[in-house]
This record gives sequence, C-alpha cells and structure tokens, in this order.
Amino acid sequence: MINGLQIWAAAYCRSVMAFYEALAKELKVPLRILCEEIDSDRFELGWRRDEFAHLEIMQTGRTLEERKKQLEERKSWAQWFSTYQNSPHVMPIMEMAKGLGCLVAIGSEAPSNGIRPSLRRSIKASPFFYMLLRRRISKAVSTADFIVNYSGDETLDLQRIGWPANKILPFGYYPPPLQGLKPRTRTIENWRKFKILVTGRMDWRRGQDVAVEALEILKGWGYLPKAVFTQKGELYDTLCKRVSKAKMNVDLVGFVGYEKLLEYYCECSVFLAPGRVEPWGMRINDALNAGAPLIVSRGMGGAKIVRDYGCGLTFNAGDALDLAYQLKRMMDSSEEYLSFAKYVPVAIEGCSPQRKAQELVKLIGNRFPDWV
Repeated sequence: MINGLQIWAAAYCRSVMAFYEALAKELKVPLRILCEEIDSDRFELGWRRDEFAHLEIMQTGRTLEERKKQLEERKSWAQWFSTYQNSPHVMPIMEMAKGLGCLVAIGSEAPSNGIRPSLRRSIKASPFFYMLLRRRISKAVSTADFIVNYSGDETLDLQRIGWPANKILPFGYYPPPLQGLKPRTRTIENWRKFKILVTGRMDWRRGQDVAVEALEILKGWGYLPKAVFTQKGELYDTLCKRVSKAKMNVDLVGFVGYEKLLEYYCECSVFLAPGRVEPWGMRINDALNAGAPLIVSRGMGGAKIVRDYGCGLTFNAGDALDLAYQLKRMMDSSEEYLSFAKYVPVAIEGCSPQRKAQELVKLIGNRFPDWV
C-alpha cells in the first residue's frame, strides 16, 4: 500500500493530467505532479492550465539538489517517472528514490518515438540504436517495478532495450473530452453525406500524404468522398498542388479556430488517422469523444482503441492501397458503418480517464501488490 503518488512529468500536458488525478483517486492517495515544462497554455488545442488548477502541480527542480529536495519531501510516497528516456538527469533521482525505499514506476512511450522522422526508417531498425538506448536506460529498467506503456500494446521496442515482458503494462493515452465538446450520434445521413476528417501537423510521421494518395486511388475507382484536412506543415504545399492537379473533393483548410475544430469533429462521418509512426495520436481520442467512428493506421498506438472496442477499422501503416480499401469498405455498407458508430459510445465510456485508472489499478494490484 502506498502513501501518496508523486509524478515526474515532462510537461503540463492535458493528455495525462486527468488520468493522473483519476489514478491517485483510485489508489486513494494524495497526488503531486512535477513538470519540467510548466508554462504551457494551449487553449486552441483544447485546454488551458486552469482546467487542472485544483491539482498540486509545480516546476521540477532545475538542479540535482532541487530535485533531490523534492524527492525527500515526498520520500514516503511512490514515485512515477514519465521522462526517463529523453531526460537522463532524472535517472539519478530514480536511483535515489529506490535507495530511500520508494516504490518506483515508469509511464512512457515506446523508445523510438524521439527519433527525427527523416532518420527513423533507418535508425529504428538498427541493432546499434537499441544497444545504445539499452545502455543509456539500463539503470532505469533495473530500478522501476514496471513500465506503463503509453504507446498501447507495443512491447517489442521496449523488450529490445531491456524491459522484461512481465514488467510491461500495455496502456495508452486517455484524456478527457476537449472543453466544450459533446458527442454527436452518427446516423444514416452521415453515411450518405460521407465526410472524412484528418487533423494534425502535416509531416511524414503523421502521414497525410498517405491519405491523399488513398483518395486518389478511390477517385480512380469512382469514389469521390468529401475530405477536410486541418493544420499545415512541411507537406502542406505539396499536398495542395497534388489535390488541385487530381481535382479531388478535398479541402486543406490550414489552421482553424478552436470552435471550428470542434465543429469539424462533430460533423465528420469518419475520422482518419494515417500516421506512419506515432506513439499514440491524441486527436484519435478527441474525434472519438465527438462521436466519430475511426480509421486508424496500425503505425499509431491509438489503433488500440479500434482493436479494443470495434469502433472502426485499421490499415497497414504507410499503405495507401490498404487505406483506400478500408475507406471503400465503410462507404459501401451503411449497415457496417452504423455498426461501427454503435460501438463509439461504448468506446467513449471505456476510454475515460476514470475507467482506465480503474483498469490499470486492478492490473497493477494483480501483478505488483505492494502498490495497492
């Protein structure tokens, strides 16, 4: 049984704040969150700091002495680290925590997510990369009781860097709905007026070019669904030219205001997440919480939601032809489309921070009873 929970977080991030609060409530202990980056106010993306003003959140100490003091202030509590890969300076604190007799856990994404997209394809497959990372985090692996995998069901990358399989707990990101967002039930009209929504920065990693290529394939098959892409990025100009040349029914609207983004989420027939390599993809949760069925690349951790709840389809990462087939499948059958829509409310309830905290505490209790 633990006396409290101290989180060592990378940033003041809405994707985990509500979950940490729910986790502490489920464990029935007090909570303190330390953030390396605390000055973040991103209401245009669906949140602002006052949403969690009732929580004890403070800046992580800038020096080792300051961090050591923060650890000693809560030395009777369990320590939960989410920054161990990209912030090696927390590793001495982890070792100190173990030396003080604290229970230590890690909540983190799969290890290769920090690689730049231009290098990812060659480096991720390199045994040299895994050897270096294994050496870098070996003390963290030996110190922590377990790692909660924010990248979903992925275990191979974690095992390659030294995590024993019995220490890996599959999980994900489960934020609350965007502020002001209410789910809208999809009906036969949404299928008849089929509209695809794609959001996120336009780059190789997020795969908007794969989505556009799939729409070109669909056009060749005689399908011309409406599609809306928001935001910009390195692919934006290229995609604009490609869409114009192919005369597709696609709007690349760039950056939109928050209220307009909520409108897009609530009006789309399906939300498409075409990422090649992404640890999760929080916009999947945002669309789900608006009531949208999903089509998600298997290169994204968030595909776990579709697998777990049957609220959409998945496709092979980077495979435009497979994506085109999945879109066609959904457009060809109103019955199948509505069956996916039927499971969306089940997924919304199942993916709430509160429900996921309950599930995780039960899993931890079965395998690591000292924690509960």
